[in-house]
Amino acid sequence: MVAAFCATSGPAVNTWGCARAPRGEWVETLRSLRTNAGSRRVARRVRWCRAAAGATAAAGGESSAETAPAGAPRCGFVSFLGPSNTGKSTLMNALVGAKVAIVSPKVQTTRTRVTGIVVERSCNAQLVFLDTPGIFRAKRRLDRAMVRAAWQSGSGTDMVSLIFDGREFWQSAGKLNDTQQEIVEAVATRRANGQLKAHVSLTVNKIDLVPEPERDALVSRMREVVGGQQAVDEVFVVSALRGTGIDRMRRRLAELSPVGPWLYPEDDLSDMPQRLLAAEIVREQVFLQLRHELPYATAVETEEWTERPDGSVVILCTVLVTRDSQKGIVAGAKGSRIKSIGTQARLAMERLFDRKVHLYLHVKSRKWDENPAHFRSWGLEYDV
Repeated sequence: MVAAFCATSGPAVNTWGCARAPRGEWVETLRSLRTNAGSRRVARRVRWCRAAAGATAAAGGESSAETAPAGAPRCGFVSFLGPSNTGKSTLMNALVGAKVAIVSPKVQTTRTRVTGIVVERSCNAQLVFLDTPGIFRAKRRLDRAMVRAAWQSGSGTDMVSLIFDGREFWQSAGKLNDTQQEIVEAVATRRANGQLKAHVSLTVNKIDLVPEPERDALVSRMREVVGGQQAVDEVFVVSALRGTGIDRMRRRLAELSPVGPWLYPEDDLSDMPQRLLAAEIVREQVFLQLRHELPYATAVETEEWTERPDGSVVILCTVLVTRDSQKGIVAGAKGSRIKSIGTQARLAMERLFDRKVHLYLHVKSRKWDENPAHFRSWGLEYDV
């Protein structure tokens, strides 16, 4: 067992789960449903909220989107769908204006649905983004569960955005790869048979990595190969890393959002529980600091969360590996690597939680990838 202990305060930022009075009884019920549920529960939650908003409108409390008076509140759910490593998490962080999803250069970093919430004041709209695992050819049980969660995330949302890598498309001479083609065909089929009724957009990310003289032609070509307006309703061209096109995309999605009350307090950034967020922050550092395939054999659990009278918090996280031989790799020489992971994770937590954090890390060997409870905690299905 290896432990790392650090404690230093960080700068103030907007925090998660701010204690603000919910707007209305049905919003209170919505907030009580917040769990680590899978995307199907998200879809049911969206439909329920829409029904509640519709009932309010029928009673004369709201107008439809077409007849809405200027300044009427809007709230829209937007699901991201795309291959691995196309910058979906970076894009959501950019749209929200804060880091709500972990990122790394490695593929398949995102394992569960992550929610990001932002208010677009120009339209008096609240946007709820659903970042999902990347779609790829899955073989392991965990991979299959992740891909299924990604597909389910679009069910019941107001908008779906396909996130494709513009640089990869440019390097492939204007051709979709197999995964992109499968996504486009699946979306077209679901739209044709009525399973997908959401507004569908194509987001071309990483445009900053494409030579500027070739960008317009690349975007036109990409829209053509995905099926034109029959497949997508709109195209966004962005660089999530550089911030290019982010404001326009957020504003447009806000304009497309249905009229209805906001579903979260306006200063919420996500509905992810802090215990799960702490585990994700540690896992991000595992992905960033460990090489090769080892990060994919790891998971992180928050085992203890203790509030102190001085306002600080003591967090105990366990880094799980699948074999005993991997424990020493995670720990490093004389515990140097786990100490580095703990230091960087603690600093990130203090910035996000706006409080002093005492973080302890343990490394244990356990067949976590064969435990249904782990899948449920991430909102994933085990029997896939």
